[in-house]
Amino acid sequence: WSSPSPPAALPGLHPSAATHSPSPPATIPQPPTTTQSPAPPAASSVPHPSTTSHSPSPPATVPNPAPTNLPRRPHHPSPAPHASGGPTLTTTVIINCAGMYADRIAAMAGDHRFTIYPCRGEYFVLDKYAASLITRMIYPVPPRDLRVLGIHLTPTVDGTILIGPSAEFIDHRDDVATTGEVMRTLLREARALIPSLPEGSVIQSFSGLRPKLNPPGSREVGDFIIEESPRVPGLINLLGIESPGLTASPAIPAVVLELLEDLVPLAEKQGAEHGDGHAWNPGPRLPLRFADMTPGERARLVAADPDHGRIVCRCELVTRGEVMRALNNPLGSRSILGVRMRTRATLGRCQGGFCIPRIVEVMRETGLEDHEITLRGGGSVLFPGRGPGGTGCRENQTGWTVSRDHGSNPGSDEGARDTPDHRADGRELRKIGIPGGDTHDRE
Repeated sequence: WSSPSPPAALPGLHPSAATHSPSPPATIPQPPTTTQSPAPPAASSVPHPSTTSHSPSPPATVPNPAPTNLPRRPHHPSPAPHASGGPTLTTTVIINCAGMYADRIAAMAGDHRFTIYPCRGEYFVLDKYAASLITRMIYPVPPRDLRVLGIHLTPTVDGTILIGPSAEFIDHRDDVATTGEVMRTLLREARALIPSLPEGSVIQSFSGLRPKLNPPGSREVGDFIIEESPRVPGLINLLGIESPGLTASPAIPAVVLELLEDLVPLAEKQGAEHGDGHAWNPGPRLPLRFADMTPGERARLVAADPDHGRIVCRCELVTRGEVMRALNNPLGSRSILGVRMRTRATLGRCQGGFCIPRIVEVMRETGLEDHEITLRGGGSVLFPGRGPGGTGCRENQTGWTVSRDHGSNPGSDEGARDTPDHRADGRELRKIGIPGGDTHDRE
């Protein structure tokens, strides 16, 4: 959807990405600090979106969490400074969908009715060999605390089983750790539903956070809040979107669109029904995974490209050709997790113990240097010290050691080498250390 009138840009926003209304722009000042205490929840109830009036009204003032260094459009007036002296951004409408921090964004705009209480939910994943235990989602009898559904079992489209989630109120909004105590509780409650659950079937654990609007001990059942703030016109809040928000994700933007239509003029893009290039293009469909092909399809693929005849990940049956295709993605992602998200390599029983060294070999063949190979991009390098002037880390029987060998040219990597450990039988053994994971042998 776009505005038929010329857009007024946010400072730092490309003109083509802006949406504008004839109404005056909003001023977005920067907060004095980034560590804000959550405001106490207001006693007044939150109106339902359908009962909220959305007549065009003066815009809102919202602090900017981070200043921008991008160029500002010449015709746009200079932003007015906030009381704290920070820069501002201007906009007509603010859609606050900041998840765990949506209450703080609302408070920056002057709407102090909300406080989000992070509630962590932990899951663990069972290996595919346990997939035959269930064919449908299994829920227990609802517990007395009706705010949660209890531990349940969920078969996935990839053949694994999810067990969880837990429900634990925590203090920090970014704490997604998994804990041994909770995982033991999950396993015990899962076995109350499936006594034959094998002990060694857990291959991975993870957690996420629910942005609850009710504090611990409250008997209230929170619901989604999707509304234009009655206190700050032009501020559209989306708060308390817990797990069902994923199921509701096709419908939530439709509600937000209805709110927007009362604030800014919107018109459907021309050609949206005819696909003449002006409508959103989802791009080509992803190719069928090798693991999901029939034997005949696999044989034809291998005949056309021999790289698909080499298995890189045994657990998920990922081929070298699929890894190459993942590394050549248009977004430029060249990390281990980038390959994982595109192929499912490293997500099986061994969690990368077999395939990560082989993925690294493919990365090297594509021209990546050791210091460019990362787990998730940024500074998550797998081989610290392999770049110019670096320090090499390796593991021996006594723990991690640090070595540096400049060779004939101090200050460079010319002639640099790592000294391999040796097994008792004389075979060389090198170690590949995975940040946040295990150390894998490579002979």
